[in-house]
Amino acid sequence: MKYPRRFAVVASLLVLLSSPNVSAEGQTLNDAQIELIRQNCVTAQSSMQRLELSEAVTRRNRGVSYESTLKLMAALNSRIAFNKMSAPTLASLTAEIDKKRSEFIENYITYNNSINVTMKLPNCKEQPVTFYDYLTQTRQLRTKLSTGVDDIDRLLDSYQTALNDLKQPTVQPAEAGVAQ
Repeated sequence: MKYPRRFAVVASLLVLLSSPNVSAEGQTLNDAQIELIRQNCVTAQSSMQRLELSEAVTRRNRGVSYESTLKLMAALNSRIAFNKMSAPTLASLTAEIDKKRSEFIENYITYNNSINVTMKLPNCKEQPVTFYDYLTQTRQLRTKLSTGVDDIDRLLDSYQTALNDLKQPTVQPAEAGVAQ
């Protein structure tokens, strides 16, 4: 029954990566906790490698999607300006999304570097507290990355709302009797 144990370790790793931030430096790990980390760190590192590979694809796809969306938004903003329509909210949101996209790239690189250090930490069995500290740092960076993605999603929703508002008819019907 190796599969259920492996599943439990992967689940434990994911819980560690997504749970509230707790550092070994901020708390004293007891001997049982240290031993548990020591026993499972190699398996956790292996699970982290698989996670990192799948996340790389997701991050690349998300980055490409953000880039192409921003190009479309810039083109639309230009067309709106060319048509002499006022849409400062759209331009402002586009700039903010671009800023958040840049932060997303920086945060992902920092997170990816941290996960690489954690999963390649030599002798994690001999340094379980150090491994746990790196894991905690990686979890914090993952949370920051997730928050950035949520911010971009929120801004994209705001852009869509502002675009919908712009599409609302703003011209009143021509008054009867006025020459056209």
